[in-house]
Formats: sequence, C-alpha cells, structure tokens
Amino acid sequence: MKSKIILLLLVLVSIIPVVTVFAATTSATNCKQPFTVGYKKIAVPINDRQVSVSTWYPSRAVETQTTYGLNRRLGTGQAALQAPLAVGCQPFPLLIFSHGYHGCALQSLYITEYLAQHGYVVVAPDHQDASCNSKNPLLSFLNLDLKQFRTPELWTNQTYSDRRDDIRGTLDEILRLSHTTSSFLNQKINSQAIGMLGHSLGGYIGLGLAGAWPSWKDPRVKALVALSPYAQPYLIHKEISNINIPVLLEGGTLDKTITPYFNQIYPLLQEPKEMVIIQDAGHLAWSNTLCRSYADSRSCLAGDKNAQTIVIRAATFFDRYLLNKPTANFDLQASSATDTTTMAVPTTSPKLKTVLWIIGIITLAIIIRRLWIS
Repeated sequence: MKSKIILLLLVLVSIIPVVTVFAATTSATNCKQPFTVGYKKIAVPINDRQVSVSTWYPSRAVETQTTYGLNRRLGTGQAALQAPLAVGCQPFPLLIFSHGYHGCALQSLYITEYLAQHGYVVVAPDHQDASCNSKNPLLSFLNLDLKQFRTPELWTNQTYSDRRDDIRGTLDEILRLSHTTSSFLNQKINSQAIGMLGHSLGGYIGLGLAGAWPSWKDPRVKALVALSPYAQPYLIHKEISNINIPVLLEGGTLDKTITPYFNQIYPLLQEPKEMVIIQDAGHLAWSNTLCRSYADSRSCLAGDKNAQTIVIRAATFFDRYLLNKPTANFDLQASSATDTTTMAVPTTSPKLKTVLWIIGIITLAIIIRRLWIS
C-alpha cells in the first residue's frame, strides 16, 4: 500500500508541471499581438446626461465588417461586437480619445481599432456636439459655430469644460468597472498606464488635461498624442509650458489652419516630446474621411501610407512612455488585410481546453485504478 501511494504521488508530481507549462504557453500565445478587436458601447452618467462611450479592446473573437451603426459612407470597420476581452493577459493600458468638433467617438476607426489590436483598451465618449449620426446632416453643418475658432483670445478654462468633464467622468467609470466583478473590464485595466488622444478640438481638450489649463490637469493621464490639435488659446495665454507629460504632435502639410502653429507650440513643450508632419495630410486625415476610397478601416491601413504613419507613430509613442518598452510593431501589411485570418494568432479554443482536461483526468483515473488493483 505504501509503495502504491508513493507511486501515485510521483505520477501527480509529474503531471503538474506539464499542466502548468500548458497553461503558461496558452496564456502567452493568447496575449501575443496582434489581437482581434472587440467592441462594446456603454452609457456613462456624467453631470445631467447619459454619455455614450465606445469601447474597443483586445480580443480573440472572430471579427466581422461593421459600420457600428453609422451610415456606411461615414465609416466601416472590423470588430467582434460584444465579444469578451482576451483572457490570461496582464491588465491592459488604457487610452481615451476625444473627437473633433461635431465629430463623434466613431470618427477615427482605423486609429481606435489599430490601437486595440496593439494591446490597448480604447474608450471614446460622444461629446455634446457629436453629430456623426445626425438625422439632418445639413442642419448640423449649418449649426457649426466656426467663428469661435477665430477668436482664441476669448477662450478661458471654462471653454468646452463640458468636454473636460466627459473625459474625467469616463475615466472614473472605466476605472470603477475595472474593479467591478460583474464587469467585462474587471481586473483588465492598468490604471498606471493611461494615455489620451485628441483630434482638433479634442486635441485642445487633451492639451488642457495635460496641464495647459492648470485647473484641468488630470494626473491619471501620463502621455498625450495630439492629432492636429487646436492649441491657439494656449499660445495666446502662454499656457503651453505648463504641460509636463510626454506629448506627440501629429500634423500634416495640407493642414493649413493648425499645423503651421506647431513651430510655436513645439519649442514650448517640455521634454520628452515628439512631432511628425505627414506629407499630403489635411486636417481630416485623422478621421474616417481618409478611408473613404477603401472598403473598411483595415483595408485602408493596408493601402494608405499616411494611415500607417499615423497609427504606428501613436502606438510606438504610447509603448515608449506608458509601458517603457521598445516597440516591435506587427506586420501592418499582413495584419491589415481584409481577410481576418491573416490577423489571428493560433490559440487553444475553450472547447479544446476542456477536452484536453477531460482526457487528462480520465488518463489519471485509469493510472490510479491500475495501481490500486495491482
């Protein structure tokens, strides 16, 4: 009897490392980039309204082409709607995106999707001026108040403070959900690695939260990518030098109203800082407009060099300053193909895992029975 017990223990000891190695290998494979893109929309109560927040995240579910509820001409992407996050990975860094004036959370699909593929959870609130899904696009266009952008000297820290509140409130809610057992984000967010992106007026919001308006400063935001940002109020009020986090400025040679100011903004930024001026990129190059001639965001990334530069520079910047690591960007040509099979990293499916565990248990039971009988 004693020899049988010893032999049984030896069998168990020999099996445990195999199971451990199997689990570790599966986890490492499941967390390898590029991920597929999961997507959910959540509602966040901020002040006196329910703010719609789009959420992209790393997943392993099968993607399909989707318009996210937009009119197809406004943008088409690829995502696995309502899918779970990739399992077995370390908590993911968080990025929050602020859209342009009368844009929306869904205005830059090729950017938000790419960053999710690259291992980031990306959240984007619809600000009060969001109008991508307006039932009357002409009326929305006529309601644009562009005069305000010609008088930046009148802007104060109260100008678009509602957008500031949207960003703060969204961050509060996402971090709360990351500690809520029933949430799909439970234990999935690295609260020490939070960055922000903003396009145009969204860039103004990002610069403000980075410290350009000192009363707006949010210490949770550790790095900022400003995409053709409206920064003239900060220049006039001499506030740019208040920013003390890493900033990447992205502009374009055809962006005639914003990028020319980079020569004044960049010297005032504290180190570390980066700047890229993209050839033949206009002010809307950071939106779905860039991809109008493509079937969807993924084929746009595969074929448009400016789209590739925009996303790779942003991802590399966040990797460096949020995660402190050099970036080995995945093969954009392969991962951006319309055929999603070129993106997926082989993983062990939940069903196969279950079968393997059952086989292991049966095998162990047979060994134990034979030992006992003998």
